[in-house]
Amino acid sequence: MKAYHYSTSEIARAVGVHPNTVRKYEQWGFLPPIPRNTNGYRIFTKMHLDQMRLARMAMLDEWPGREIRKTSLALIRLAATGELDSALELAYRYLDLIKDEQKKAEEAAKLVDSWAQEILTET
Repeated sequence: MKAYHYSTSEIARAVGVHPNTVRKYEQWGFLPPIPRNTNGYRIFTKMHLDQMRLARMAMLDEWPGREIRKTSLALIRLAATGELDSALELAYRYLDLIKDEQKKAEEAAKLVDSWAQEILTET
């Protein structure tokens, strides 16, 4: 069975970005090497599509914090180079960072709620 190949625009459409974003991700090392056809067009595989989905997911995070962003970028690049054991290890680290940030956000929300309740009971 012949493997299906995707074009740049098909990859872009599948993840909801402009084709230039796919090219940028390639330049930034977020995608594994992409072979080219004799006509110069990129030949993407399912692996490239999966990697693009991973990169988009990690790049869409809106979590504050340099460590979270740094970890997500390293994770994307490790996966792109095929270092999957290291990427998985870093994914667990990323998850721990997110959980820690979520815990801090929940604590902050409780403090604000407590403060708001005090103001409401004083009036």
